[in-house]
Amino acid sequence: NGLPIRVKTFEYSGDKLVKSLSQYYGFDGNPSERHISTYDAEGRLIETFGLKESGEPLGDGRYRYEYDTEGRKYRVLSFNEWSDDNVPNYIREFTYKCDEHRNWIERREHSNFRIDLHTRETVTSRKIVYYPT
Repeated sequence: NGLPIRVKTFEYSGDKLVKSLSQYYGFDGNPSERHISTYDAEGRLIETFGLKESGEPLGDGRYRYEYDTEGRKYRVLSFNEWSDDNVPNYIREFTYKCDEHRNWIERREHSNFRIDLHTRETVTSRKIVYYPT
């Protein structure tokens, strides 16, 4: 019906992306929710969260991202949106095994909830084919 579904805006400092805002609209064309993301000096996502149009949390968490020296995602911390404590309720950590070209071929994800003593491990493998130049 010619109504927007999503409008995404970006904020820059010089040529560096620092923030993005995604505004979502309902079937009636009225704003329904927004997602706010901030980025580090390298343009990598460092925090994201969503809000209802009323300003209340969406309920799907607030996330912070950390990166290793190679620029790969190292840790994702999930926080309870309705709590003021700064202790994550869910943590995902990643380790990588790389090939001779420094591309990861195996990623291990270790994750657990704050109240859970058990850690879950997920292994992702990939095969990269290099063609001669």
